[in-house]
Amino acid sequence: MSLDVIGWLGSFCFAICASPQAIKSIKQGHSNGVVTEFLLMWMAGSIFTMIYMWPKQDWPILTSLFFNLLFITAIVYYKIWPRSANEEVKSGKRKYRRGPRIRKKRRNKGNTNRSRQNVNRTNGRKVSKGVRKRALKIIE
Repeated sequence: MSLDVIGWLGSFCFAICASPQAIKSIKQGHSNGVVTEFLLMWMAGSIFTMIYMWPKQDWPILTSLFFNLLFITAIVYYKIWPRSANEEVKSGKRKYRRGPRIRKKRRNKGNTNRSRQNVNRTNGRKVSKGVRKRALKIIE
């Protein structure tokens, strides 16, 4: 295996390392979890390294830096200009405006309801239904 093949493999790995975050940012429409300073320093480092490597014509490194810059640009774009839920509604990607999720209460039949079983226990001891009913009447 020649050194060129190793160089190309390393460059490929380095080139796609930002792709998961870029895909996530594009799908979600924001890059809230990524620190802005990190992104800007990463982008500046890639640009300066690309300028340095251009006269040397080291194509594996230049190729990886090019793709890395593409992914970083997508992440920075959504960091600066996040997409709102209203824009998704207007563009037709979403039928309704995203809001807080409201869960429907589920009622289990019989004694399988875990929440009732947990309410029936006090300090590790099971409380009878009569005691619980009297306690609820007092609270009401």
